[in-house]
Amino acid sequence: MPEKLLTVSQIAEILGVSRPRAYELLRLNLVPGKVRIGRQIRIDPQRLARWIEDGGQALPGVWKKQSQP
Repeated sequence: MPEKLLTVSQIAEILGVSRPRAYELLRLNLVPGKVRIGRQIRIDPQRLARWIEDGGQALPGVWKKQSQP
C-alpha cells in the first residue's frame, strides 16, 4: 500500500516554511509530487524526500543580488 499523501501544512512543517510560502512553492511548481484531489492539494512524500535529498530548488531571483544603477 502506498504511503499517505502529505497536506500543505505537513510539507510546510517539513520544509520549515510558513503555509503561504508552501503554497507559493507549489504554485510555482518548485516542489514535485503535487497531486490535486478536487480543490485539495496533496504531495507525494517519496518525491518530496527525493527532492530534498537532491538539494531542492530556490525561488527564482531570491538569491541574486540586485545591481544598483
